[in-house]
Amino acid sequence: MLAVGLLVLAVAMAVPAAAQTEPPRVKVTASSDRCANGLPVVDYTLANTQPTAVTVQTWWVADASLFDLADTHQLAPTPAPVAGSFTLPLDFFATVTVYATATWPDGKTITNASWAIPLADCTLPAA
Repeated sequence: MLAVGLLVLAVAMAVPAAAQTEPPRVKVTASSDRCANGLPVVDYTLANTQPTAVTVQTWWVADASLFDLADTHQLAPTPAPVAGSFTLPLDFFATVTVYATATWPDGKTITNASWAIPLADCTLPAA
C-alpha cells in the first residue's frame, strides 16, 4: 500500500494541477502559523465532495525535496470535513504542499493538493 501511495504521489507531482479535468473529489486546504518544539506545524482540512465514503491518505511534500505520509482518514460522504495536523521533522523548509490520495469505488485513484503554503517561521522568539 505504501508503494502504491508513493507512486500515486509521484505521478500527482508530475502532472500540473491544471491538467485535472473534473472537479476535485476531495478538497484540501492547509496552513502553517504555529510551531511545536521549534518545528513548523501544518494544519489541514479534507472535505469529501462525493456522496460516497472513502479512505484518504494524506501526504506532505516540503520544498519538493522531502515527503512523508501524514495520516490516513476515513471521510464520510459529503460534506463532513476532517481536520488533521502534523509537525515537520526539520525547520529549514520554506513551503509545504499537502496531498490527499483516494481510490474510489469506481476504480479511479485521484490525488488533489493544497497550494504550496509558506511555513511558520519557528526561528523567531514566541510572542
